[in-house]
Amino acid sequence: MKLVGSFLITLFFLSLSVAQGQMVTIIEVPDEPVAMQAGQADEVAEADDTNEADDAEELESASKKKKKSRKKKKQAKEVPEILDVDERDAEMYRFEFTPFAGTFLGDTLQSSFLFGGMLEARLTPSLSLGADFGWSRIGFDPISSFGSTVTNKNLYAIEGFFTVNLPAAFLSRRGVVETDFFTTLGGGVLNINGSMRGAGFIGGGLKMYTGLGWLGFRVEVRNYFSTLSTPNGSDFTTDLTMTFGPTFMLPPKLF
Repeated sequence: MKLVGSFLITLFFLSLSVAQGQMVTIIEVPDEPVAMQAGQADEVAEADDTNEADDAEELESASKKKKKSRKKKKQAKEVPEILDVDERDAEMYRFEFTPFAGTFLGDTLQSSFLFGGMLEARLTPSLSLGADFGWSRIGFDPISSFGSTVTNKNLYAIEGFFTVNLPAAFLSRRGVVETDFFTTLGGGVLNINGSMRGAGFIGGGLKMYTGLGWLGFRVEVRNYFSTLSTPNGSDFTTDLTMTFGPTFMLPPKLF
């Protein structure tokens, strides 16, 4: 009996050991998949972080593009309609005729009056081609080297020029007045004391548009470069003219 009892006790402990071994195995088996799932979670988290960074960069880039677009639109809106040749109220015609009067301020010649007229053909809102004719009675010092040779006091000028126009405006008591600032560059012939002399000039001025579509007002200053014949040869001279007059717009309209 003791032998049988010992055998049964031994068998019981062996069974118990086997059962514990199986339990350990059952418990330990899931450890590897759990570890693998934790690693995969880290990789997924890193991928999510990368995607979020990419998304943030794309959003920032899109935001910058929108800001640039808004800035361009804002700058375009900031240009007043009155300075836009397509939107301003002033009407532009193909031809413009301006009779003028003014002052001739000579270098060698003395100050005198000046009368004349000009005709311009407007090629574009910014560019014009023109020609003018002027007449004056010259003033001079009769005891100077030039004055001692004068036999004809009439001065005649025939010139061609081109004009660059820039839209502008100013505020008066009656409201906004539309204008053009312009620069002229040209040359021609001066007949002084019966002698023909070549001359060039550069100038500029202001043209104001009135409420009447066909009428404007022009003020201009020019600096002339030419020579005068004297008993001692030719003297280089620079003369200044200041003129003003009404501008009549002649059809057809420019646009």
